Amino acid sequence: MKHVQFLVITLLIAAYTMPVPAQVSNPNTVLVKVNNEDILQSEIDFTMNYFVIPQYQAKNEGQDMPKEQQTQIIQSLINQVITEKLILQKGREANIDLNEQILNTQFESVKTQRPEIPPAELKEFLRQKLLVQTIIQQLVASKVTVTDDELKALYEERKDQ
Repeated sequence: MKHVQFLVITLLIAAYTMPVPAQVSNPNTVLVKVNNEDILQSEIDFTMNYFVIPQYQAKNEGQDMPKEQQTQIIQSLINQVITEKLILQKGREANIDLNEQILNTQFESVKTQRPEIPPAELKEFLRQKLLVQTIIQQLVASKVTVTDDELKALYEERKDQ
């Protein structure tokens, strides 16, 4: 367990201090390796192109996002993908899989809202996000119990904040 914690900390430090390429033209460029799994430029590009940049432009009347802000967001995305890869690896070790019915329901709901995203890419994106949630639920959240007395005590402690 200590080995895993050390590895996670090492990977997060390495990812946080890693320089982010300004523009990588090849989507197959490996940005980071996480336990022999590659994080490709295309994974970051997908989130930037379909979520981050459109949201920024919608809020800023079509303006381009400043390069320094893009760099910060890309670094955050890389850190997020590293964390997700580690969670997915733990899920595979524990033989946790995603319920396909849940995936299909979510996909049908989202695809009409996001018609600009190619369906296969959208479904894979949703698969990864839902699987991460499932793994966290099964490996972490299911083991956490909070009693009514603990909730009440916490509420009383923080109600004035």
